[in-house]
Amino acid sequence: MLVSGLHDTRLLLWDVAMGTYKTIKHGWHGYVSDIAITRDNKTVVSSAGGNLFVSDAVTGEQIQRICSRVCMVNRFALSPSGQRVVLIGDGGNVRLWDIKTDMCLKAFKLAPRDALSVAFSPDGRTVACGLDDSNMYALDAATFEIKTREPAKL
Repeated sequence: MLVSGLHDTRLLLWDVAMGTYKTIKHGWHGYVSDIAITRDNKTVVSSAGGNLFVSDAVTGEQIQRICSRVCMVNRFALSPSGQRVVLIGDGGNVRLWDIKTDMCLKAFKLAPRDALSVAFSPDGRTVACGLDDSNMYALDAATFEIKTREPAKL
């Protein structure tokens, strides 16, 4: 499976082997800014208009909309297990969210600046965040304690 996002909030879920696709519509305004699909190809997570959406990849149905009620979502990273997502928003806000329970597990302000990028390590133990203060942070994924803070070298 492959998923792509369009400027009009639609996602195209491609079955590469069959050469076909189905459309998933957010029903929200704004372009699709981030997309991820779980390793089992059953769930699609995407963001648009400051919201996070979880959709069933088989049916194309939206399962839940997360986070506009708590924070604006600028970027997100899906854990390797596909069960958790790290959301980053304006003002350095970072949240760890459990997709299945729809619960925020951790929330904190990393720095007073906007978080611009986020990623999980392949083993899921570390989260990397890049902020517009030109620093990169490595966080323990379980505790969210800062492991390292490094200035970006150009």
